[in-house]
Amino acid sequence: MRKYNGIVLTSCLAILIGVLYVADTSQAAVLAFAGNAQRPDEDLCFDNSNGRVTHVTWAPCPPVPSRRWCVGLQNVWGNSQDEFDFGFGAMRPSGGIVRCHAKVVNAFGTVVSGSGEVGPGFVDQDILVQMGYHSVLPEHGSAYVCCDLSVGARLNNVQMEPRFQLP
Repeated sequence: MRKYNGIVLTSCLAILIGVLYVADTSQAAVLAFAGNAQRPDEDLCFDNSNGRVTHVTWAPCPPVPSRRWCVGLQNVWGNSQDEFDFGFGAMRPSGGIVRCHAKVVNAFGTVVSGSGEVGPGFVDQDILVQMGYHSVLPEHGSAYVCCDLSVGARLNNVQMEPRFQLP
């Protein structure tokens, strides 16, 4: 009987921890390498390491001021008509460019709202940037973040988190 109570207690504790973990998932971050270059022929111009992407230049990629990398975001909370905030983690090299914007699309792929371009204020260090943009995600809609990256600039992840709603 004592062994049975221990198993039940352990199982209940594991379930409670799992529920608390899921309930506390207030932010969804997607690693940058889950995305792709906006122009498929430029995929080779990005290197990925540990989930991050860095704009690189080598033979098939002539130098240009910047190239665009896009990452799709999914509403993991399952709620429609909720407002979401957007952000990204990146590193901008000295003299380089990191500029990102977010777009929200409906179920048919039509853009229903979008942010302006935002970039990190610091150079040569990884930083999380809150975009100062929030939008309602339409039913069956989705979102994405695209970033223009100069050579040597790195995108670590993009993020979407729900805003707390008053009842």
